[in-house]
Amino acid sequence: MKFAGKTLKEYFVASKKFLILAFVLTFINVILRLFLESIGGYQNIFTILGLIIVIWSGWSLARNNRLNLKQISFVGILLFLTTNWSLLIFHDNILEIMQLALINALIFVAITVFSGWVAKKI
Repeated sequence: MKFAGKTLKEYFVASKKFLILAFVLTFINVILRLFLESIGGYQNIFTILGLIIVIWSGWSLARNNRLNLKQISFVGILLFLTTNWSLLIFHDNILEIMQLALINALIFVAITVFSGWVAKKI
């Protein structure tokens, strides 16, 4: 099955390092939130690191892998899925989870596409 001209395997091969980094970052964040709630400030660090990963992925995939913006937006969705499984752990209201997921998906796709667009223009 192809999405925007590439198979799912091609997307995973091209974005493997970003998906792994995002998953590991989210996993560590979940562990810290579950067991070390008293430590403050780390959440901001994880948000900044996650933002760097998403920007780097859009930039790198446009520059090095020559993905077009539709394909980069699909990678943004994959990154969103890689990180937002944690919503199910910390939220129990399905409507709240759906709202957060929609907002996060739009943010992830917008950032990856914008950074890919910038990479193509420079």
